[in-house]
Amino acid sequence: MKRANHWLGVLSLIAMSAFAQGALAATCTSIATTQTDWNKGAAWDNGGGCGTGQPPTGATVIIDTGTSILADASTNVVGNVTINSGGILSGQAGNTISLSGNLTNIPGGTFTAGGGIVSLFNLLTPQTISGTFTFADLMLNNLLGGVTFSGNVTVTGAFTPGLTPITVEAGSTLTVGGTTYTGPCASAIFIAATYCGGGTKPPAPLAFDAFEQGSTVGGHIWTHIAGQQFQLDVVKIRAATGGVDTGYTSRITVGLVDASAAGFTCATAVPVTATVSPGANTRMTSGKTTYTFTVPAAYKNLQVQVTDRNGVVTCPNDHFAVRPSLFTVSSSNANADATGASATATPVVKAGANFALTATAVTATSTTDTGYAGTPTLDNAQLAAHAGAVRNGTLAGTFGAAVAGVASGTAFTYDDVGYFMLNANGVVDATFTAVDSAVGDCVINDAIPANDFSNTPNAAGKVGCKFGNTAATSYFGRFIPDHFDTAVVATATTPMPCPTGLTCPVSYDGFVYSGQPFSVQVSARNTTACAGGSPDACTTQNYQGTFAQTVTLSAAASKGGAVIATGGAGQPTIVPANIAGFGSGVATTSGAASSAFTFAVVATPPTDVYVRANDTDGASSLRGASSVEGGVKVASGQIKISNAYGSELLPLTMTATVQYCSAVAGGNCTWTKSTTDSATSFNTAADIVAQIIDGPLAGGDLKVSGGGAVTVGGGSRTFTFGAPNKTGSANISLGAPAYLSPNAAGRATFGVYKGNEAVIYRGRRGR
Repeated sequence: MKRANHWLGVLSLIAMSAFAQGALAATCTSIATTQTDWNKGAAWDNGGGCGTGQPPTGATVIIDTGTSILADASTNVVGNVTINSGGILSGQAGNTISLSGNLTNIPGGTFTAGGGIVSLFNLLTPQTISGTFTFADLMLNNLLGGVTFSGNVTVTGAFTPGLTPITVEAGSTLTVGGTTYTGPCASAIFIAATYCGGGTKPPAPLAFDAFEQGSTVGGHIWTHIAGQQFQLDVVKIRAATGGVDTGYTSRITVGLVDASAAGFTCATAVPVTATVSPGANTRMTSGKTTYTFTVPAAYKNLQVQVTDRNGVVTCPNDHFAVRPSLFTVSSSNANADATGASATATPVVKAGANFALTATAVTATSTTDTGYAGTPTLDNAQLAAHAGAVRNGTLAGTFGAAVAGVASGTAFTYDDVGYFMLNANGVVDATFTAVDSAVGDCVINDAIPANDFSNTPNAAGKVGCKFGNTAATSYFGRFIPDHFDTAVVATATTPMPCPTGLTCPVSYDGFVYSGQPFSVQVSARNTTACAGGSPDACTTQNYQGTFAQTVTLSAAASKGGAVIATGGAGQPTIVPANIAGFGSGVATTSGAASSAFTFAVVATPPTDVYVRANDTDGASSLRGASSVEGGVKVASGQIKISNAYGSELLPLTMTATVQYCSAVAGGNCTWTKSTTDSATSFNTAADIVAQIIDGPLAGGDLKVSGGGAVTVGGGSRTFTFGAPNKTGSANISLGAPAYLSPNAAGRATFGVYKGNEAVIYRGRRGR
């Protein structure tokens, strides 16, 4: 009789399952934007055959985005139930949600058990629970089809699988009674002891817990600051309930232990130095005592340690950090002037050279935090150069790990001149509190960045995860150029192309005449290789104003070579002796202030002259083979006027030829035409000098036709006197340009034939 009744029950279940499958045509989609009861027609869109009441047996149920449904009564055996992203389905104690199809929670959907029951009921067709669910009670009744878990499912109350075959897919979990069964688990009847290897058991319940004062069991401990008091609640846990054992009144001893120490175990760890109140062997009241702690030094990973009256030692789960309050920043060799104003204070550091910085961790009581062993980092965004600087330079380098609270680095570099300082949080540690920042136990990534560094607890009692220098540092410096680079700058007239037969410096393949102005540029540099940009990263742009020192120019025989003696008796001269007007690290001689190198004696062979720069801080363009010094060939020059003769009744053309001293023998120059000179200019109306030799020709009779400014081409230029209508002769010379004067005069003869040889009159003085 019992067997017959069993089969009648099975057949009845099969019939109900088949009926449910046949009713899947109805689709009920929720439309209630505020929580509405499942059994009310207003909760559903009846356009899918849902009708005007609750979803009928076998209906497909969709909890749509933005809607909320409460299973206020036990449901019909519906088909599939899907919770869309943004949809909410809530159970209720004493009521059952029954379905013959699949249960799906799309990511973003919400299922709240509410103490209710969920029942999967289908004897023939496999069913699947997909997504994340936490059920109060879960019942399975699918003897033939079985149930598959595809997601992370937790059952906190009664799990009634019966003889339903259960499959847990790879990457999915089923947690029942605190034991987790991690897929893949092959289809099998659920027997907890053997199913899927027996699962992973939860840890044994804690004997004690510790958390921020006013929190509850399982609460966290925030980050705290060395030297600053904080309070924690320590409670005894009742194993049966996981709550506070209010009947516990035994004595305990509480301390803090360093969980980052090598070989750490809670039971054997020695508590760190800290002030703990109340002290050892304090009797608990109703299973709870509030402790006040002051930890004088930083620790990145602490745990509370509790020793009960029997000597059993336990450590509550939460870890926390105690961090320094701030950093102070100093330098042992870049400390010339804390105000960043003096342009003469020492010591000096070359731009790009190594110097030292030290970051010292400080507690809330303004003492060195000897427990800090972290590694500070730089934030260049907080760097500021001295007042009036063109740019904020770039600070590079790293600190080593702190020893007893002091982190140092000796290979920091700064790429400009003058001084720099660091605003608040220019030196920071953002990782020391990682044990807390990872779980939100300190302030991190706040909408107000300064809150990440706050030493003042916010409304939740949390301080910032990060710490740094809380105020601007003193100025560090004084930084000076590493060296100078010099260059001869091309202008429209100088240097002129190197003549055939001469070899000119490759740094500028050209030449100038002795005494002829040419442009020189001096650039203050750091140690970075120049790439030709503008402004170039190698230029110390803050070398200007008071931070640009007196820079002296001198002449050298070769790039990086010996100095050419100048300025003494019988020695050449170089002007200007100093270069000024630095702007953004660069100064140029031009116009009336152009440079010139003048031989003491005209009969001097062509000479290579390289420009050297030195300042009063010792910065120089002299760096041996690495020197970058502009050079030019300097040669004595003159203008030779060729003799000419003709009728006093006709115009007379004369030729001015620019020459350079190409060689010297016996104290005399060999003069060679400057065929590459197409730049020398003079004024035929103003610069012609006529010395009357015989008359009646007079000076007023000699006028150049169309007189005015002219420029030579290929080293020569002609000019023509109008017919004077008087006989006589005159020596003709040019009074300009000054660096080619006095020059070789030529004889102009009117009405008297003197032959066609060139007659040169020289009354030259040494230059």
